[in-house]
Order: sequence, then C-alpha cells, then structure tokens
Amino acid sequence: MKNFIRDITLIFVFSIFSTSVHSQFSDYGVKIGVQSTNLVNTENNFFDTHFKTGFSIYGFAEYDLVQFVSSELQLGYTMRGFSNEINITNELGPEIIGRHKSNTSLHYLSTIFLLKSDFSLISRNVFLGIGPRVEFLIQKDMGEYYNGFIDDTATYFDDFLFGYALVAGLNNLNFLKQRISLELRYDRDITDSMSDYPRDARNHAIVASIGIGFK
Repeated sequence: MKNFIRDITLIFVFSIFSTSVHSQFSDYGVKIGVQSTNLVNTENNFFDTHFKTGFSIYGFAEYDLVQFVSSELQLGYTMRGFSNEINITNELGPEIIGRHKSNTSLHYLSTIFLLKSDFSLISRNVFLGIGPRVEFLIQKDMGEYYNGFIDDTATYFDDFLFGYALVAGLNNLNFLKQRISLELRYDRDITDSMSDYPRDARNHAIVASIGIGFK
C-alpha cells in the first residue's frame, strides 16, 4: 500500500511540473496561517483527543490555466498535533481530584497542489479550490502530562501521508498598499496516519491564513 501511495505521489509531482510548463505564471508569494488541528478516524469520530493550535508557512506560485481557472503550488512547513487529558485521582480511592493535559506537536514538510476557480464579486476575487496534499513528518514533540509522564502516541505516526485540501477565500485585497489574500482551508488525510497502531487515525485541520503576493 505504501509503495502504491508513493507511486501516486510521483505522478502527482510530475503533473504539477507539467501543468506549470503549459500555463501562464501569474503570482507568487508567501502564506502564513494558524490552524485548529486534531485526529479523526474513518467514522469521523474524534480520536479520544482534543484540538490544539498550530501554525503554518508556505511559499506559493500561481499559474493561469484558462479564464477563471488557475492552479497553485504551495510548498512549506506546517505544525499539526493534538492535546490529550488524563484524570488524576487521590491516593486513597478513585475520586477524581483533577486533570492533566498534554500537547503533542507534529512537524511536517508539506506540498499542496490546488485547482482554483475565481468568481468576481464587487471588484474582489472570490475563489474556491480543491487538490491533493503530500506531507513528510520531520519531527515529533511528544506531550508531557506531569512529573515526566509522557504521552507516547506520536511514536506511532508514519513519516509520510497523503491527503486533500479544500479552500475558499478572497484574492487581490489591498492593505497598506500591499496586495493580500485571505484563505480558509480544510485539510484531511486520506492515508492512515498511524498504520502500525491498532486504530486508524487521520490528521484533520482547519487553517486560516493570510497571503502576500509579490508580483
């Protein structure tokens, strides 16, 4: 299965460059965002974990394909993860006297390829987009509850994942003489993020970002 996914990824990367060669370069810049991220399983239930805040930074290049349709390649870094909680009981019985929380961070190199459609709205460009997402795990920061007690869930995460992204936003806004964009993106893994774990789990994030165009 992993070899199949890697083959699909190679085709995906080749398609990106093929598209870029036959299209008209229209913009490039950087996108910086914050995200609310957690884990879900195939039944869309949360993975006994809680949302945590992460951030991301991507460089992007956009190419015009035909009127109202463009493609966009994003390359960058994203920090995903989740939080977990455990009950603290007293020494004399099962009475719960408190809860401790841990925050696990997962650091990825990320590639997103989007097909976008623009719609004119009062001189501002509204856009919608969809496309595949490939990420490589470069660092795991395991959460700590208290007294050195570690949440080791991150040790099960695979180094490679394949997913998709859905986006909506506004292009070509002017702020302090700088052209910016506002984007809301939903990310979800297609592959199992923890293939060696007894239960399946997938990264799931809502990302709000601001883009700065340099062209």
